[in-house]
Amino acid sequence: ANLRSLYGTGHGKDGKHRGLQPRHARLAVASAVAFVDFVTETYRDRTQARPPKSEVDK
Repeated sequence: ANLRSLYGTGHGKDGKHRGLQPRHARLAVASAVAFVDFVTETYRDRTQARPPKSEVDK
């Protein structure tokens, strides 16, 4: 949304405004995928490293 607001063709931009290219969209998507993969792997790594809750209570 921020990229669209800053670089999109709306919001009264003049005719010279170029906006973003498809490569910018690919960069944004690839960055989002990398972030989600990292967070998911971190979550799985942390939850698998802990013993089950029933063993912690003993």
